[in-house]
Amino acid sequence: MTHNIARSRTKSSAPWKVSNSSPYLPPTNNTFFGNNSNGMARSKPVARDPRFSDLSGKLNVELFRKSYEFIDNLRDKEESALRQFIQKYNGKSKNKTTYLDQFGEITLEDAKKLLSKYKSQNIAIQNKREFAKLKQELKQKERLKLAISNKRTFYYSDAKIKKILKEKRDKEISINKIAKMEAKKAKKSIKSIPTRR
Repeated sequence: MTHNIARSRTKSSAPWKVSNSSPYLPPTNNTFFGNNSNGMARSKPVARDPRFSDLSGKLNVELFRKSYEFIDNLRDKEESALRQFIQKYNGKSKNKTTYLDQFGEITLEDAKKLLSKYKSQNIAIQNKREFAKLKQELKQKERLKLAISNKRTFYYSDAKIKKILKEKRDKEISINKIAKMEAKKAKKSIKSIPTRR
């Protein structure tokens, strides 16, 4: 069924004006619709992103980490190379350049920046792993509770898990501080024994 729609435009550069009283049939030379089309979209292969597709299956984080463990090893090598370079030329001119296999020509200042970047990235990676581990542990505990008693499962929010992690870290820090203070007190309490009589 074709519709003869009265189309008009005031200038040659202006867009077409189409009446709303009758249904609009797109032009036949449209790029999306086929040349001899009756308004049906032609079938095109749709690009599929494997990260968000159900066909790819679920993401196994542990397996992924084990598969790409070589990247962590490369990072460690690069970090150690940077440390050696900084130790060797530290205190000398900041513009001292040298050639490193992993980075090419690099200055001392750039090496320090890169090393600090690597350190912050390592901390972030470690935090992510701790978060994922704690989340998994909490899920397993809830499953066990559900199996033992028919109570409803409690779903921990990410904010709650982060709070638990923070409490754990604070506890560890306080324990370390107490241990250091006790060690200092022990050193002070030991009376200095003379080496000779």
